[in-house]
Amino acid sequence: MSTTKIKKPWTIMVYMAGDNNLEPDGVQELKEMKKVGSTNKVNIIAHFNRATGHVAKRYFLRKGSR
Repeated sequence: MSTTKIKKPWTIMVYMAGDNNLEPDGVQELKEMKKVGSTNKVNIIAHFNRATGHVAKRYFLRKGSR
């Protein structure tokens, strides 16, 4: 397994403030972004700040991932 990282020309990071009544919408938006996912040329990253009881996490979105 190679650990060589390939630099991609673009990285898109989406910040979602879901620590309110919009948390369910944020979960749905993550699912929508995963339908497309990152490609050979674009990294898609999401930082999701969820409601109380959850910690904020960053996700590298791959096509079809959970």
